Amino acid sequence: MKSSTSLTLLSMASAALAFGVGHDGAKRHHRMKRTPASVKRDAVVAYYGYQNETAGACGWSSVDTDYIVGLSTDYVTPDSTDNCGKQVTISLASDSSKSVTCTVTDSCTNCDMYLSVAAFKELAGSLDSGTLDVVWEFADSSSSSSSTEVDQTTTEVDQTTTASTAVAVAVTPSTTATADTTTYAAYTPATTQATETTTTAAAASTGGTSTDGWTNTNYLTGSSIFDFFSFETGASDNSGYANYVDRDSGLVYTDGNGYAVVAIDSTEYVSLRNSVRMVSNTAFNVGSLIIIDVQEMPAVCGAWPAIWLNGGCTWPDCGEIDILEGVNLYTQNIVSVHTNDGCSLVQSDVSSLTSAVLKTTDTLSCNANADSTSCGFNLDSQTSYGQPFNSASGGTYAVSITSDAILFYFWNEGSVPSDIASNTPTPSGWGNAQVTISNAACDISSHFSDLSLIINTNLGGTFAEGVWSTTGNGQSTSCADSTGYSSAYEYVTNVGSAFAGAKFTIRSIATYSQ
Repeated sequence: MKSSTSLTLLSMASAALAFGVGHDGAKRHHRMKRTPASVKRDAVVAYYGYQNETAGACGWSSVDTDYIVGLSTDYVTPDSTDNCGKQVTISLASDSSKSVTCTVTDSCTNCDMYLSVAAFKELAGSLDSGTLDVVWEFADSSSSSSSTEVDQTTTEVDQTTTASTAVAVAVTPSTTATADTTTYAAYTPATTQATETTTTAAAASTGGTSTDGWTNTNYLTGSSIFDFFSFETGASDNSGYANYVDRDSGLVYTDGNGYAVVAIDSTEYVSLRNSVRMVSNTAFNVGSLIIIDVQEMPAVCGAWPAIWLNGGCTWPDCGEIDILEGVNLYTQNIVSVHTNDGCSLVQSDVSSLTSAVLKTTDTLSCNANADSTSCGFNLDSQTSYGQPFNSASGGTYAVSITSDAILFYFWNEGSVPSDIASNTPTPSGWGNAQVTISNAACDISSHFSDLSLIINTNLGGTFAEGVWSTTGNGQSTSCADSTGYSSAYEYVTNVGSAFAGAKFTIRSIATYSQ
């Protein structure tokens, strides 16, 4: 996110991983249509999911060693279970000799298919790829057998909820929707989530100083997160289509888990769509470590969510640090720094990268007055942002600011260092940062000062609008193609139902000083 005086990174948009509005409060009348069971479907993306011994949409509990599959809500919903118990043969799109047969036990909300861990490993050999391109068909038990496909074209909308739309969008379930019982995700298990969150919360009261010298200054959960911030109001910057509203708007609340939720208004037709921009009442300087545990973020075309730090003087003279940023349906997070003249990367900052890439390679200067896209990095992880991040039960972002360097870290849920849970973060034991901004050609203290932590979701604007018709950053289909709208403005202001489930859910924010 950039200040109101700047242009923003014009990076490429991300993949549309989910289509249709799920759990939107609509009462759907499902018409059934028959398709031959042996018909092979086009290639789809398959995730893997941890079962957690929880009943799926079919009402059956499974374990990770079972060979089971969850199909899209075109085929299975809790109200349409005709395909439950059927056998499905899944093959690699690139090698049909590698196949596995699974039993349908669940639906895959906002995705085409997920496989149990055992089935995924049978096809891929490991979980490392995170996703697979597969083709599939119902096992042909008889020449006359057929599968039931759910037709959701007829929708009766509950008048107490926002109307649904036939436009394809990526939306995560709202907090009031029936919980998705299986974590269909890439890379990391969700089963550790409750334990780690509880441990961290318990540790918050103990405080203490880590062996790296970091002392806890704030541990925030639930409503204490909102208390830490002021709420800016009015039309958004960067030519966006958001109208920022205050804490009493109903868009911020704590959910049933006690997590802080920052949502977006879903009124269908608006001139500007209500959203939230929170600015911390505390400023951060050199000697600061900020760790943010996020369960989910807005992941829908037109959204521009960000968690970032902005300096306390005329932009960019006191610096900007982007911890989490992207637009539309990105799957790769962008981290950035922006300064005035005199702060640059050095070649070793770039050549040492192993899990990120520099977006603009024609300059190492971080002078945003000359080029507002400089010193931005794409993380390699395809689950560091957007819908795949949400499906992986989120993750933790950390940034440390010292006189030696600015260091960016990211872990998906399930792989967060244990010293973070114990409230004694020790970055020296975390391995290499994803991105390092060293002090070799940038005096950190003089270029980054009085930084406010900001959490906001702009809508449209120079970034999301600028890449509306393009692909990249994990996106294979542009928002123009996936939504059928020619501009972010038209989509944001006319399809409020697309934003009904788009929100930040923040488990905790912890800050430290050194």
